[in-house]
Amino acid sequence: MSDLHTILTGRIYIFIDASNVFFIKKRLRVEIDYAKVLQFFRSFDKEAKFYFFSAFQEDYQKQIDYLNELSQLGFIVRKKPLKFISTPKTRTKTQKPEEAGFYKGNMDVELAIDAIRMMSQYDTFVLFSGDSDFFTLLKYLQEHDKKIVVLSTRGFVAEELTTIGHFIDIADYLQKPKSPRRQNNTHQKRRKTPQTKRPPT
Repeated sequence: MSDLHTILTGRIYIFIDASNVFFIKKRLRVEIDYAKVLQFFRSFDKEAKFYFFSAFQEDYQKQIDYLNELSQLGFIVRKKPLKFISTPKTRTKTQKPEEAGFYKGNMDVELAIDAIRMMSQYDTFVLFSGDSDFFTLLKYLQEHDKKIVVLSTRGFVAEELTTIGHFIDIADYLQKPKSPRRQNNTHQKRRKTPQTKRPPT
């Protein structure tokens, strides 16, 4: 692992691409404790700022509550409703006409605009995403003397993002849960182990 104290310096802003992080979590089979993420980066900069970019489904209360919890933690949440794109030609026999389609929600433009607009407020820009679409943004920030840090994981991050600035593989800092099968085997082995009695004291 790199010496993070030489990487995470000055005023730090962390921009989180929620849609991309969703797939990172699925790949690693982990949940991310954002309270610990906040605590981690604030150990390098007590005034670090956190921006969470997410589209959301207006009738999905659990997601709305989740975004509100992040706001209470200290994250600045940038959000917009998911847009339903109607595609009648893809309608199945069991679907109603208004059900044929898909949801779309992309916050890449909002993230890029905020990153440029606030450029004078930070020294180190941390992008939590593996999306190659952000390469041009990162290159622009780097050309304006900003230190670039990309937070993602190997196998899910665009190669060009690992070569610009510093790359941190989040898998190095997360503990993967044991598979149920492995836990069961361990439990069975322990049950077969004979118990030894302690000598009387």
